[in-house]
Amino acid sequence: MPPTAESRLGAWLESPRGFTTALCALLLVITTTLFWRLGAGPVEHTTERRVMKVVDHMVESGEWLVPMKDGAPRLEKPPLYYWMATLASEVVGDAMTPGTLRFPSALMALVMVVLGTWWAYSLGGRKHALLTAIALLAMMHFFTIARRGVAETTLGAFCVAAWLVFDRMHFAARARLLPWFAACFAGAWLAKATVAVLLIGLPIAWFLWRERKLRAAISGRLVAWLLLALGVGLVWYVWVLASVPGAFDVFRSELLNSAGAADEESSARHYDGPHFYLKELPSLTLPAALLLPILVWRLIASKFHRDDPRKRFVACVFVVLFIAWSILPKKQRHYMIPLLPALAVLLADAMLALWSERRELFTRALKPIAAVFAIGAMLGAGYLGLWWLEVRHVPPVLAIGGMGVLAATAIPLLVTGLRGRAVAFACTAFLTLAPMIVTTFAWVRPWEDTVRAAIDDKIAPPDEAHLLRLSEQSPWILKVYGVSDDLEEHAARLAKRRMKTKGN
Repeated sequence: MPPTAESRLGAWLESPRGFTTALCALLLVITTTLFWRLGAGPVEHTTERRVMKVVDHMVESGEWLVPMKDGAPRLEKPPLYYWMATLASEVVGDAMTPGTLRFPSALMALVMVVLGTWWAYSLGGRKHALLTAIALLAMMHFFTIARRGVAETTLGAFCVAAWLVFDRMHFAARARLLPWFAACFAGAWLAKATVAVLLIGLPIAWFLWRERKLRAAISGRLVAWLLLALGVGLVWYVWVLASVPGAFDVFRSELLNSAGAADEESSARHYDGPHFYLKELPSLTLPAALLLPILVWRLIASKFHRDDPRKRFVACVFVVLFIAWSILPKKQRHYMIPLLPALAVLLADAMLALWSERRELFTRALKPIAAVFAIGAMLGAGYLGLWWLEVRHVPPVLAIGGMGVLAATAIPLLVTGLRGRAVAFACTAFLTLAPMIVTTFAWVRPWEDTVRAAIDDKIAPPDEAHLLRLSEQSPWILKVYGVSDDLEEHAARLAKRRMKTKGN
């Protein structure tokens, strides 16, 4: 049988040159999404504002040991991210900027992607690695957090690194990597303190216990290295306890908070029921979330990867931590960020397994996924085209033409999906996602944040007259970008100001 275009494309992606080219293209798009115009939007998110004030004080004062916010010690979080953002600010210049504040978060997000892709490559080869990178590209909330000056991706990078090191230590008998495991634990502790114990320790302990190897794994050498790592992580706490009055009460409050038993002095309390992440996970990981039913099938069919311990460990990382976070009463969406590389590895494995083991079922499953992707491509094209036309004032010919080109990708998505051409569908999905996700995060989201921040600060948003006119004539356009309420508030404020001026 002569080779088809689909088989030739698959063979090329499996070749060293094709794999390298495809992986570089994926990493280029992900890197561009993370870093392009990173400092364009204002520091608008509440948590990012807190970090900004601490870093700004560190840069101006040169005092790194005790984080300060609004003239008072800010001790609720370990200092690693503050130090990284301060270092980035001092390397670039003499002052903090939104870009230097966010640079460590974006950099560590890229590390998470590279580590997750490497993990997949070691488990299933080239196709597994490429599909994992595409799955991470298709998790929109990952980039939302990665382009924000907060510590979540720093914690995530150290956790993924620790899981990878454990994988090599346990399955390849590389005990000499234990110091690296301890270093990952120390870094995760300095990023988010006690939560590092849960994220790194719980899935490993559960996996070893289920394998009946937990007792054998606990050696004197392991305990010594972990105590050393913990000692490194606690040095800052000891210094602060000795030098800052009231530090003990703050640390105690945050410890209770992390366990879901916060007292009145705790800095943050976010409580919800056990079902919280069941309803949040799809929105966190769209459009990759469309593959979650296939992952459920894979876990059931393989009996939780009974015959492949390495993949079973990846599944333990995601499932055990997902359950643990669901049980703990304190919850926020971004707590899922460290789990996303493991989820991407599992989604990619599930797709490959369905393709190789149940080809007919795969073809049937791909059809509705392709239809949803095609609809999403058209909606995404409209989203960007409307922004070009109404916000950026791009000439109509160019705006409508660009929108048409993006919308046209729905056709090959639908055709390749309906015909069960998995490789062509994956490549088309990447070519569709790439321009949309880059434009959304590099241009549209910063503009939305700029509008909100200006109105919050009671100043005129950019292109004020045009936005006010849209608010009156076509408010649905502003609703698409989530700024309609802000513009209504601004218009009401201007009306009151005019009435007051007339009265005087």
